[in-house]
Amino acid sequence: MDEDAAFLGFNSGRDNINEVFNKMNICSSLVVVAILALAAGLVFGESINTIQIKKISPEDQKAIVKSSDGKIKMIGLGDTLGDGRVTEISENKIVVEKKTDAGPEKIIIRFENGKQQVERLSRVPESKPHLVSSLTGSRK
Repeated sequence: MDEDAAFLGFNSGRDNINEVFNKMNICSSLVVVAILALAAGLVFGESINTIQIKKISPEDQKAIVKSSDGKIKMIGLGDTLGDGRVTEISENKIVVEKKTDAGPEKIIIRFENGKQQVERLSRVPESKPHLVSSLTGSRK
């Protein structure tokens, strides 16, 4: 136990319990940050435009995709793809929805005859009509 404490930077006879807990909190915080950084790279690191669809199985609601770094991955409904979530897998398309600052965006990746096409649809908020006055007379 003394070797473990020394490895973590604890001086078994000199550190009080608060210093020990502070050092443990720092260590656990660093581990959490490292895990989040790895997860962010896996989830957000890939752009939808660089992902290639290899095969779609609409019966199983699964698809096989290849990332830009050559990794092959099987995806299903609810999985993360690029920076969005897969909401539909059908005969010739995968639909991904993502949240943006401007509102939700729907990305449709069509896959027909070995060719892939990406469409992006976003809802534009309705604006109220502007009232324009056409008064041309002058007051006396």
